[in-house]
Amino acid sequence: MIGKYGLFIVFSLLAVLACPPVLASELGEYELIATWGSLGADDGRFNRPTGIAVDAEGNVYVADYCDRIQKFDSTGAFLLQWGSSGSGDGEFYQPDNIALDADGKVYVVDYYRIQVFDSNGTFLKKWGSYGTGEEQLQYPQSIAFDADGNAYVIAGGGIKKFDSDGNFLTSWGGFGTYDGEFHNAVDVVVDAAGNVYVADCYNNRIQKFNSTGAFLLKWQVGYPYGITVDSAGDVLVAASSTSVLKFDSFGNLLARSLGGSGKDITVGADGTVYVTRDHCVRVFKQSSAPTPTPTVPKGLGITSNKDSVVRGNSFTVTITGESLKAYRLFIKPEESLADSDYPWIVAGQNGVSTVGMINPERNATVMTTAGGTRSIQFNTNQSTDAWVFTIRVEDPADPTTYDDIKVKIEEGAATITTYGTRYLGEGVPLYGINTDGETTYLFLTGSDLAVSGVKLSDIKVAVEDGNPGTFTCVHVEAYDTWSYMWNTADIGRRLNAGNYTIYAAAEPRSRDNLSDVKHAAADIQLKLPSIKAATSSDTVARGDDLAIDGTVTGYPDSVQIWIIGPDYLSLGVPIVLRDEYSSSNRFTYRLTGAETSNLTAGRYFVVVQHPVVNGFDVTANGTTISGPGVMPTDLAGLQPSEAANALISALESPYVDDTYAKLTFTVGAPMIRIDPIERADKINWFGKIDWFDWLSTWTCGETFTVTGTTCYPAGTTLAYTITSRWNGACILSGDIIVADEGAWSFDVDTAVIEPGEYIVRVMSLDDQSSASASFTVRDGVVNPVPPAGATYRVERISVNPSLDYLAPGERVVLNGIINAPRAGCQEDLGFSTDLLEPAWSYAIEVEREVIRSGSQNVGSFTLSAFELDYGEEDVRVLLHLSGTVPGTGAEDPALLRILQRDASGGTVPDSEYSLPFTPSGNDPIQPFGDNLTLSPGWNFISVPRPLAAGNDTAMIFSGINTTGRSVLRYNTTIRDWTALVEEDRIAPLEGFWIYSAGLSTVPLNFSTDPLLPPAERILAAGWNAVGTTGTAPATARDTLYSVNREWSTLIGFNARSQSFESGIVNGGSDANADTRSVYPGRGYWLSMSGPGTLYAIGA
Repeated sequence: MIGKYGLFIVFSLLAVLACPPVLASELGEYELIATWGSLGADDGRFNRPTGIAVDAEGNVYVADYCDRIQKFDSTGAFLLQWGSSGSGDGEFYQPDNIALDADGKVYVVDYYRIQVFDSNGTFLKKWGSYGTGEEQLQYPQSIAFDADGNAYVIAGGGIKKFDSDGNFLTSWGGFGTYDGEFHNAVDVVVDAAGNVYVADCYNNRIQKFNSTGAFLLKWQVGYPYGITVDSAGDVLVAASSTSVLKFDSFGNLLARSLGGSGKDITVGADGTVYVTRDHCVRVFKQSSAPTPTPTVPKGLGITSNKDSVVRGNSFTVTITGESLKAYRLFIKPEESLADSDYPWIVAGQNGVSTVGMINPERNATVMTTAGGTRSIQFNTNQSTDAWVFTIRVEDPADPTTYDDIKVKIEEGAATITTYGTRYLGEGVPLYGINTDGETTYLFLTGSDLAVSGVKLSDIKVAVEDGNPGTFTCVHVEAYDTWSYMWNTADIGRRLNAGNYTIYAAAEPRSRDNLSDVKHAAADIQLKLPSIKAATSSDTVARGDDLAIDGTVTGYPDSVQIWIIGPDYLSLGVPIVLRDEYSSSNRFTYRLTGAETSNLTAGRYFVVVQHPVVNGFDVTANGTTISGPGVMPTDLAGLQPSEAANALISALESPYVDDTYAKLTFTVGAPMIRIDPIERADKINWFGKIDWFDWLSTWTCGETFTVTGTTCYPAGTTLAYTITSRWNGACILSGDIIVADEGAWSFDVDTAVIEPGEYIVRVMSLDDQSSASASFTVRDGVVNPVPPAGATYRVERISVNPSLDYLAPGERVVLNGIINAPRAGCQEDLGFSTDLLEPAWSYAIEVEREVIRSGSQNVGSFTLSAFELDYGEEDVRVLLHLSGTVPGTGAEDPALLRILQRDASGGTVPDSEYSLPFTPSGNDPIQPFGDNLTLSPGWNFISVPRPLAAGNDTAMIFSGINTTGRSVLRYNTTIRDWTALVEEDRIAPLEGFWIYSAGLSTVPLNFSTDPLLPPAERILAAGWNAVGTTGTAPATARDTLYSVNREWSTLIGFNARSQSFESGIVNGGSDANADTRSVYPGRGYWLSMSGPGTLYAIGA
């Protein structure tokens, strides 16, 4: 819905559209005399004030988005307020408009209803509900009253008229730009004569109607938002470009305020005007009256706003003559026409008199205005003849002084519009124009219906020529439009899904006899409704919540949910989708933790039932289900799966319309949950949470707390273990006592834990329920002794992998914090490393806020004193370094060096800090030998050359203690793992996963057959487990040259740290460059965009 004030934009163009052109000297002026209120929820303040009204005593009522009504006296003094947020009596949801009837009762337009109060806010009654029915209100926006107490409500894009008790009388209008149509009608008012004025906002105009909805006239106003009438019958408008615009009843501008804008507007008996705007009320008084236009003699003339008119529509003629002079206006008679064949002059127009006239419908005396003009409206209907009529104006004192205008009246037409595809059971809106009759006759044709057509509202009835009772008859409104809501759920019997044609005719004629009748047709496809549903989890622990969410097509009021499980039957529970206040095609059914705690462990079957049309066919009486053509079945005596199948069989009966969705879930032991194990001192660097330290990583010596919740009751004892991810060894264990509301916690002291990755497991004592999480302990330098000559201090360094496990060719990551209390300092800080392919990122932080960051891809860089000097504030440098460990031949390598340089560039004595390391283990840069070395834990491996016959199967892994785990290969086609058996062949270019309980070696016996061709392997789109060939490392770009167009990402696995390496990207750069090395003997994940063949680069 686009609300009354949903789009309040001011364009400079609006000044042009705001009103008819009138010289400023001719206009009266409204002066701003007071402003009430400001933004807020206190008494006398406002939050987007919307509706405003004034009573006979001058008291002012204002509705705003604080969901309340405030009452003020005429000076703006706060008197009282009522209302709060909600859907109950006296509660509001962003009330849109407010009006008073003749008795002083206060009517509030609230969401989908009208609420009525006395002047002190006492609730009296309400009427209206959501929907498109005659007495329902779809997005009501405004209300007004005539002298008889009838109410006019803007709802559903048009006007609805009700009597004083809320009973529907008539309606008119719809979306469009023609006369009588609206594009966001926002406000309505009725004058003392019963004329109805509508602010047609996005059409930039005011439209005027009589009390039955007949269009009278219109005039332009740029984005009118509010409208009212004063005691003289003049029309006041609040618009986007001007707070107050005053017109006479024909749209002639009389007065205006200077600039500003307004939303809603009301006027008191004394002429004081009140306008809502933004978060205030503005008060205006007219300070000057319009200057009379001088009388200028004019020649007599007549013009029409339309040269041709389709009968059933109106047109307006304007005469120009002398000021304040009476002229005769008439339609020249035609001998062949009857009186009813002519257009007629609309009665009750200002300055138009038919007293004493013969045939007053087409003869009148017209008095010009002071400006010498007068506009007169003519109406036509279906009886008006298709003819060119001559309309004459003449001077009664001198009939030889006259002027003529010709207006052509054309035959009418019938149209129909609807949506192309709908679902059975939905309401289908039909609408159109019929200018050739007062009734539109609707019928339906289709493959399974009578050839001549059937009645739209009862498809069992075939239409008959000349028999209106066999058609669905729709009354044509006064402005020649008709509309009908076709309820496909209530048409005598259910239609089959398929394509149909709906006819709209001006006479009751069947499909075969429409040649001489105005008619139109619209094709429509009707589809069977559907339903989709899913559970929030396939498995739910007792005591945990479970949600069943879904969507439907069609327009059911509700769905039913059936849950069948061990010793559990919940049958046909309704889930309401639509009611008085809401409508949705989505639903959620929730089993709370209190409900699941009582469920027996096992499998549960869920069926969600959609009624399609006409209510649910299959229902439950106690535990017995039944339906049309369905034998009653007691589900209580069946196993859960049998009971679910019996329900499905009933729903699939050919006599049952219902459709359904089915799913299952499993109930397990009570839940134990571990909260995320994260550092509390993490640093935020431009959205990169904890860039310096891994969220779940601690340095040796730190203590942290593991917390969580459970549905076990307070006082229950749980157990916990902490085991090494590398070898499964138990490091710590203990008991936990559950506290109130299921909370539990215990502390972990990393001083007793070596560096590595660990798994925390918390379990019930009967081991029916458990939860796991992981954390990492790194070796690190915490508060190292600062160099004697340095003014900086290294707060913390963290290295991954550990310093003890840095092997040549591996990637290493260092993170650190350097504290630089350097107020007024004139010395630089230099950083360097001996890593290969270094990549630095740094940030300068002042008072925990990163104020500058940068990156470098060199072996060393410098931060100048200028960059580090922030007055009296201490500065910290957040440092991130990654690179490749050099070979064992490097001399005294250091991961990180820091030193100070003075203003001349020299090194400050004793200011250097160094973090040395020694590459360890077999240097993978050396040629590959005859063995595979396995680290404790999981290893991702491959063989770099073909193995000798008889030694080329999975038997080569028989000597490895895998602790019962299988050696695995990945099948890309089925996206699943396959366990190797002893006979499975091990070939180059394929990666395998193997678990080792400790450090171990796999001897390899390579083939020496020179006639054996190099290896090749067909790869599929998606992830593939691959290896490389040859005896020495090669770049990823060279290794994967044969699939250069297809590969995108290569990811290795570091068995020593049990973690994946950063990915290598095809055409990537820096840490992801495809010039990085890949190593024989290792396995890799390779992503392929399409199939391809990988060829060996070594034999």
